Amino acid sequence: MGKNRYKNPGLKAILGTLLFGGFLAGGLFMAYTTATELPLAFASKSWPATKGTVTKTGTVLRRKGRSSHWIQYQYVVSGQSYESRKFAFAGKIFARNTAQESRLRRYREGKPIKVYYDPQSPEIAVIEPGVRIMGFLGALLIAGIFIPAGMWGLRVSLRP
Repeated sequence: MGKNRYKNPGLKAILGTLLFGGFLAGGLFMAYTTATELPLAFASKSWPATKGTVTKTGTVLRRKGRSSHWIQYQYVVSGQSYESRKFAFAGKIFARNTAQESRLRRYREGKPIKVYYDPQSPEIAVIEPGVRIMGFLGALLIAGIFIPAGMWGLRVSLRP
């Protein structure tokens, strides 16, 4: 019973490192995204607005009948033209298909829209400013689970 279940302990370390390293990387990515986007989301409520135009919309089919929708738009700030697909900060995380579909109906190709842009970096823009609290809470929840799970798994996998 005291035998090692794994015939090749190096394989255990490699597979564990890949799996739990992925958990850790995913959690760190979610934490980083939240840390960088949350201040922008709060600031976007006071950003200036300019006129823009929806140039393209699309749908990407996902598994189990789910789909993800995207919107591309153009806008001009101080004579400089910009293009973006950023709908909102943390706008897609945990969004239901019906919510995404209703947004897509509101933003049809060719439709004029209001674009809110960062006055210090006009290439950063959204069409729905503010904080999507459920999106950020979802990202923090994922980070809060994946980071400790990844660290624990790496520790166990790399243990001699």
